[in-house]
Amino acid sequence: EVALNRPWAPRLRIDMGVEESDSVSRDKAAARLHDTINVAVVLPLVILTIWSLLQPSQSLHQNLSRATLAYLLGDIVYHLLIPNCQPSRLRWTTIMLHHVSAAVLVWHPIACPENADLTALATLAEITPLLHYPLKMFKGKLLALGFYVSWVGLRLLWYPWLVTVFDRRMRAWGSVPFELEYVQVVGSHIVLCGLNFLWTAEVLVGLAKPRAKEA
Repeated sequence: EVALNRPWAPRLRIDMGVEESDSVSRDKAAARLHDTINVAVVLPLVILTIWSLLQPSQSLHQNLSRATLAYLLGDIVYHLLIPNCQPSRLRWTTIMLHHVSAAVLVWHPIACPENADLTALATLAEITPLLHYPLKMFKGKLLALGFYVSWVGLRLLWYPWLVTVFDRRMRAWGSVPFELEYVQVVGSHIVLCGLNFLWTAEVLVGLAKPRAKEA
């Protein structure tokens, strides 16, 4: 049984099948548990996303939107209970901001079924974390290539382009900048784009540090 006792974490004990008592082992166990759960949840979301894009229908779009919201709310609760599944407070905070922003965004397609197809355009980017989890386990070059290509293609190119798509849709729908619905959809998506670039910068800075030490 492992005690999750980071200073900023709630006092929670959970059986993770490990005997190590040091904090590093606890953190790795929490991260592995989170990855395992996420693979089981994100895979159906990706399948439903592709299905919604290939055979679009109102029911499929609505089911995807509701499933995405359920996943986001569930993962928010998980992070509140087991915050050391993330490597740092900064990562935990940005993940929570991501999930809250995404939940605010996806509520619009649920409340306004005429825009239900917007969800699949955004959840297509869940292909990236789906590749990331096995990459952390197996470290294969092909998996690494797939992950980095999907990250750049979906998170750094596709997502910023979606800002223009969502902007046009919301204007055509009758909502203009700074109105509630516009901010809910376009504003929330801009936040998600900013987080993608922040995480990219975080990785690049981390890669540059060893080289700086060697120099």
